[in-house]
Amino acid sequence: RRLIVGGGFQEILTYSLVGRDRLALLTPGAPLTVEPLGVANPMSRDQEYLRTSLRASLLDALSRNRRREQAPTRVFELSRVYLPREDALPDERETLCAVLSGGAVPLSWHHGERRLDFYDAKGAVESLLTMCGVDASYVPSQDPGLFPGRQAEIVVDSERVGVVGQLHLSVAHAFEVDEDTFIFELDVATLMQHAR
Repeated sequence: RRLIVGGGFQEILTYSLVGRDRLALLTPGAPLTVEPLGVANPMSRDQEYLRTSLRASLLDALSRNRRREQAPTRVFELSRVYLPREDALPDERETLCAVLSGGAVPLSWHHGERRLDFYDAKGAVESLLTMCGVDASYVPSQDPGLFPGRQAEIVVDSERVGVVGQLHLSVAHAFEVDEDTFIFELDVATLMQHAR
């Protein structure tokens, strides 16, 4: 948390329960990659399932905030996702998810506006991993929620620890966020095994 806040991100906290429809928006034209676990007595349709990804919660928060303010946004959440296991309690995986949106730098008299690109998001990941003492490589990925050709898996010692990329346009439209919205996710438990 301290390292990513030092990189200019603000932490937000969201509910662990989500609606299935919000999770379905993350994978346009494809089935859910992981079937979420339902809650026995949900309080509302928006909180029927344990989240399998932090993306929907972060994008909902970003959408609400973007309606009020147009400044560059860099937010993250470090929390658990709940992945089902057969005949056992869910795998509660500690995950870091961060979202970058808006201009690459705040608008000022000294320079014009520059929109975010893939390398801004990748640079944020590299900076964080460098501070953790981790040397990662980036390989093409096929995440259905990210823009094809503008995404990469984050690999450390031949092990996948996360993904970085631009939000797929249909996902950006569904959540009512800018098309130039970038996201990265890191499996914290796996990452910490490689940290020095």
